[in-house]
Amino acid sequence: EHKQLPLDTMVACTNMTSGKLIYISSRQMGFTIEWEHEGDVEYIELGELVTMRNSQRAFFEKNWIAIEDPEVKKFLRVNAYYDGIPSMDDSEILKILKGVPDGFKEILANKASKMISDGTIDSRKTIALLKSELNLDIEE
Repeated sequence: EHKQLPLDTMVACTNMTSGKLIYISSRQMGFTIEWEHEGDVEYIELGELVTMRNSQRAFFEKNWIAIEDPEVKKFLRVNAYYDGIPSMDDSEILKILKGVPDGFKEILANKASKMISDGTIDSRKTIALLKSELNLDIEE
């Protein structure tokens, strides 16, 4: 049972794509939201997020945006798209990293250190593996 939230609640939505992201409303003519870069946060009304979920579900299905507030995720019924972010075991991670070109490792290193510092990755073993493979220089 989820509690009713006011549709004018402003919700922080983070761009999870690696570049610019644009949402064009199907509810309000000419209403668009642009995230310039990965990690940018835009505040969107809950009512508009309902429209987004109904008309452009990919924003949630493909994790283009992240919503931190668990109540909002429950209200929008999009939990499944976030709870199921697959956790890989260390041998899979190693296999992927071995095949990655060096130029891309830097991008991965940035992403990994962000995920470690915000607690997304919290396994000591995985952190140690990422540190050695990506030459991460981070304090835990």
